[in-house]
Amino acid sequence: MNQPNWSMTAQQTEQQQNNNSLVQLNNLFELRKPEFATALKDIMTPDYFRRLVMTAMTSNPKLARCSQASIYESALTSAQLGLEPNTPLGEAYLIPYGNKCSFQIGRNGWIKLAYRTGLVKYVNALPVYEGEEFVWQPGNDPEVIHKPDVNIDAKAELITAYAWVVLNDGTRVYEVLRKRDWQKIRAATKGNGPGWKEYPERMICRSALKRLIRTRLPVNEFFVQQEPVPTVETKPEPVEIDESTGEILTPQAKFDAMLEAELVSQADDKGVRQDGAEQKTPARDDAESNIKLTAEQFWNELKALCEFWKQSFDKDQVKHLIKQQYGENVTLSKLNTNSRHEVLNTIERMFKENQLLMEEDNVSY
Repeated sequence: MNQPNWSMTAQQTEQQQNNNSLVQLNNLFELRKPEFATALKDIMTPDYFRRLVMTAMTSNPKLARCSQASIYESALTSAQLGLEPNTPLGEAYLIPYGNKCSFQIGRNGWIKLAYRTGLVKYVNALPVYEGEEFVWQPGNDPEVIHKPDVNIDAKAELITAYAWVVLNDGTRVYEVLRKRDWQKIRAATKGNGPGWKEYPERMICRSALKRLIRTRLPVNEFFVQQEPVPTVETKPEPVEIDESTGEILTPQAKFDAMLEAELVSQADDKGVRQDGAEQKTPARDDAESNIKLTAEQFWNELKALCEFWKQSFDKDQVKHLIKQQYGENVTLSKLNTNSRHEVLNTIERMFKENQLLMEEDNVSY
């Protein structure tokens, strides 16, 4: 017998929410399995990749509390690049920032992408500390001479880092990050995280590798290109309204409703649907999203979005947006869960369009 919600402790409630999120995410991966199979090609199977993501979720409860949309986007990017997320291999990472999941390529992930071009014989990166001999000669015939000191003092100042690749024809290509370079990178990104605090030399070497590989090798073909924005004028799609509820039906909402109706219609006489779920009389909120969103949770989600994107969106702006989307007399308290999620999605799209700096995976580095 399930324990009633009112008798649960805060820790039990949080654990139950995490478990529900894991179940929903697992169902999402099953539903999107063909997309992951296309993205992964023959590098790994969709089931193996799904287990990697689910293991990452269970290992880090903060990830389980991220929005499913951000987890899905990050996981799909990792699949498209053929990199294993959150494993000891250090190829890629799914990192929670508030309620958003962010994708980052690790040091070994950049090295893997470099080798995958077929042009590279060897690739590496090293830090340089004060007191070590280091000569850098840029130009048409670049050269780096570095003699590491294996007995360097643990308190020696980190001066720079450099990365290099040896191409199949023997050509050497270097990338040197001067102190002002990596300090600028750290200041412009989430440089106060545990990685920069505990392992600055690794982060600097990773940045040098990233700049070298992303700008000197043809790895851009591994990244999914965004579809160009059409320049011709297009007419807005007609808005459909559910006559029974008065809700505006988005394409995703229509798809979900069609899928649910199909599963219910195919339920057998024992009340078991085609997806294996037991058909039951819907409760008051069952017709809405499985992820309930109260008004208080809405404002917490919005606060996390603003902190993540370093942008502001006050209550008056929310009221104005709701009136634009749902009518003059509609307020947040009158919106159902799906509509509240849609408002948050609209705000996030507005933040993205502002071209705010997201994270350290910036092409300019």
